[in-house]
Amino acid sequence: MPNETRAARYHRARVRAGAGALAASLLVLVACGPWAAGAWLAAGLQRMTAGWPLGEAAGTAIFAAIVLVMAHAARYPFERHRDWALDQRYGLARTALAVWTRAQVRAVAAGITVGVAAALVVRATWVWAGAGWWIAAAALCFAAHLTWTVGAPLLLTVFGGLRPLRRPSLAARLDALTRRAGATVAVREWRGGDDSTRAHAALAGLGRTRQIILSDTLVDTLGDEEIEVVVAHELAHHVHGDVWRAAAWRLIALTLTLGAAAAALWWLGAPLGAWPLLPSTDRTWSAAPSSVPWLSLAAAVALVAHRLLDPIGLALSRRRELAADAFAVRLTGGADAFITSMRRLSQTNLVDDEPPRLARVLSSHPPVRDRVMAALRHAEHAAAATARVRP
Repeated sequence: MPNETRAARYHRARVRAGAGALAASLLVLVACGPWAAGAWLAAGLQRMTAGWPLGEAAGTAIFAAIVLVMAHAARYPFERHRDWALDQRYGLARTALAVWTRAQVRAVAAGITVGVAAALVVRATWVWAGAGWWIAAAALCFAAHLTWTVGAPLLLTVFGGLRPLRRPSLAARLDALTRRAGATVAVREWRGGDDSTRAHAALAGLGRTRQIILSDTLVDTLGDEEIEVVVAHELAHHVHGDVWRAAAWRLIALTLTLGAAAAALWWLGAPLGAWPLLPSTDRTWSAAPSSVPWLSLAAAVALVAHRLLDPIGLALSRRRELAADAFAVRLTGGADAFITSMRRLSQTNLVDDEPPRLARVLSSHPPVRDRVMAALRHAEHAAAATARVRP
């Protein structure tokens, strides 16, 4: 079976599973809203936490935790199919189901913790910031995002098997490359080959924690010249300030997402201020338990708004990727290694070289064929410019 056909089938199956997971999450969030089970659940929690220190905050936290557990339980069959069964079927995973399940439980626990914290932040801003709660919540969530961005490489170093490159000759070559780019970024290797056959590279961190991370599968799969061009691509993201550009879009998208949730809550009659641009009313900024189920509905609206905004952020990402490709071709002096690296990574990661139109819109990277053709054009232009300056 040709790689493209096999890859297309794999990605179509992943999209279907992802759509099922999204639908399951929305169903749970709406079902736990103010006109369904949410009101009953909030009333029960109010009785249970009556007299507790910080009883309202405790009730909010328990409510959010219950809703999130239900949402993750509803998503589980789809996520298991997408992230384990399909990868096993297509030879992309090496993890036994029990191992994958344990990792999934840890990830879900972390997600629930973050979700509960976000619910407490949003609930607090309803009371503290009044009609501008969504602006305050966006600012606080964005600050948490930046903190995570800074700390993620440190956590990988301690818990995730991040280490110096195993091959000294490759490390020296990449060090010379970073100096040619005018950058001071460490290149580290991440041990992930025990779980997956996929090969990855990424620019991670901010400030002093910024570094380029190569998976051990990538180091083992590609030759030195190909790894060099991959690292040059990641260096481009550093030189171009793409981490900050992506962060700026996240702030905009987060504000718009929470703004949409605020507008929906106002329109639906939530007992709290939700939109500062509308005429004032006699509504009060409620901290009563009756407002807690609106958290679930706000999350559902925010999730839909986030999905609707995704194509804009992904289009910006594809532009950054093409610019990084051009930088890598110029820095390494040719397109040959870039093209071979793209083709080998496409085969290793089972990338659909000619995805359908919708898949292109919903991808953070341009299709491999478009990237290869753009690299060839950049190499031709560079060769023509060199020929013109020769005596």
